This record gives sequence, structure tokens and C-alpha cells, in this order.
Amino acid sequence: MDSIRKLKIYNLLKGIETGNPDSVKVVNEQKYIQHNPQTKEGGSGLAELFSKLAKTNPKVEIVRLFEDGDFVFGHTIYNFSSERIGFEIFKYEGDQVVEHWDNIQMRVGDMVGGQLKLEILMPLKIIEILFKILLKMYLSKNLKWTLIIL
Repeated sequence: MDSIRKLKIYNLLKGIETGNPDSVKVVNEQKYIQHNPQTKEGGSGLAELFSKLAKTNPKVEIVRLFEDGDFVFGHTIYNFSSERIGFEIFKYEGDQVVEHWDNIQMRVGDMVGGQLKLEILMPLKIIEILFKILLKMYLSKNLKWTLIIL
């Protein structure tokens, strides 16, 4: 890992497997906004969720993490009792996470042309953040992506 922020997110996501309450210490309790309505606010809400999930022996595969400015993005494969694909966005202020968005969906098929086949329905805020970052990356020629929004 080439970033302390990405390492903290890696440990946070792996906390789903272990239930380790220390994994959520990266969350700023006073400022944290959780955009997943199925998860309680704050680190204590995450710690409670992770403790429950860990009892089901989940598997969390972190496919990739990348960082841009104050954001860390995660592409994950979760196996709770069925395989799900996740895309996570964490917003940092300083060394703590203050906001989180995610999109977790059932995996609907095999790899197609080297890409995971997904039916993605993302909230508008996630699309807006992604568009800005992808445009910045494309313009800086660090990464060339094709973005298709239907």
C-alpha cells in the first residue's frame, strides 16, 4: 500500500471479516455521514454492524483501492452468503473519514471482455464525484477510461 489512507480503508473493510472494533477508528465520530441507510451513523454503528457480520464468516476481497485528493475508492467483492460487488467512496478530512457512500449489488454474471458484468444503479452524488475524478485523471493522462452513462 502506498498510502496510509488506503491502508486504513483496507483495514476498515477487512474489519467486516474479523469484527475487530479497532478497524473503525479511522471514522471521525463527530463528523461522519453514512449514506447507506442500512448502517447506523458513526464508528460505533460500523463496529456494531461488523461484529454481527463477522459471525456469518463473510469474505471480503479488496480488488483495488485508489486515492484522489480527499477521497479513497474501493472496488470490493463481498461474499456474505452470495457474491456481491461493491464500490465504496470514503471522504477524508485530515487522517479521518468523514463521509461514506457505497453501492453493493449482486453479481449478475461472469466476466465479459475482462470487465465484471453488473447492473449498476448509482446515486447521483457518486456519479458526480466519479465523473470529476475520471475527467481529472483522463486530462492528466494518468489513466484513460471510457465512461458510458445511460
